[in-house]
Amino acid sequence: MGSRRNGFQKESFILSVDVGTTSIRCHVYDKEARIRGSCTSKVEPLYPEVGHVEMDPDALWKGLITVVKGAVQDAGVQMCQMEALGISTQRATFTTWDRRTGVPFHNFISWQDQRAADLVKSWNRSCTMKVIHGVMKVAYFLTRHKRSLAASLIVFSTQHVTFRLVWMLAHYKQVCG
Repeated sequence: MGSRRNGFQKESFILSVDVGTTSIRCHVYDKEARIRGSCTSKVEPLYPEVGHVEMDPDALWKGLITVVKGAVQDAGVQMCQMEALGISTQRATFTTWDRRTGVPFHNFISWQDQRAADLVKSWNRSCTMKVIHGVMKVAYFLTRHKRSLAASLIVFSTQHVTFRLVWMLAHYKQVCG
């Protein structure tokens, strides 16, 4: 790993960023996969109502910029020496935004958020799910394929982003506009 500039071999590095539930971490790796520099920033979750877990998109962006700059500085290298960037993010955390302006309609909705719990319960108790479970149990009985048995046990949870997104579409009219 390295690039040739002005006849000189310049050492290059890889940035790794992990945006987690409680922190944003960044590491700079060299070609031997050794950590050359690191930086961490705390994430402050927001709890606007009981069961609602959100994060401010602007704060996350500023935290990301801070840890990237901090890790590069800690490594004692230049940003132009970064050859690649790997990003790992939270499970099923999302936001929606105005595609004309790029401005988010709302905070990030965390994977921990429970606002769609009633919707999830209604789907899990629905006739549709009962039919799917029943049909898959019969399919398992006839075929003995374990996939059919597994499908007969499917249940949804609030960690599935779809239900929280449906909740948002129903409660934030600007998202649909």
